[in-house]
Amino acid sequence: VVSGQGWFVARYHRVHCTYVAPGVSGGDCGALIEQLALDIDARRPNQRVGVLYYTPESAAMDSPRRRQLARVLEEREAVLKRTTAAYALATHSAFIRGVLSTLFWMAPPGYPHKVVATPREGLDFIAGKLPRFDPEDICRSFEAEIVRRGGQRREAS
Repeated sequence: VVSGQGWFVARYHRVHCTYVAPGVSGGDCGALIEQLALDIDARRPNQRVGVLYYTPESAAMDSPRRRQLARVLEEREAVLKRTTAAYALATHSAFIRGVLSTLFWMAPPGYPHKVVATPREGLDFIAGKLPRFDPEDICRSFEAEIVRRGGQRREAS
């Protein structure tokens, strides 16, 4: 597990799960984006991973951080297409799910993706694209890590 203030990345055998707490500051968000870049750069050329990104509530990301994230993803687009078996973004906000689903529809990434309400839904989606892992075990471990770090679980709205 790699962590910062209000976020962490838990790396399981074939799935990377990221948690971002509500209210993460700009500097902490920048540190998370830097970690994302390091994680993508560390992927082996023949590696296929599933990625779950979980932010329970809408996390405010200022304009410099959005540009930083866009630059990181754009610079690594070929690696992401080659190594990402599936990507799921989980958020409890129905509004944010709708907005993100529309954005992905307008500009889809080059790999299977889905916007979902819960980490379990995201891991189930990934399991359909990346067999041979147990989404229930990973979900249980990931949610325990969230609670251990002071985060809260709640159902989607």
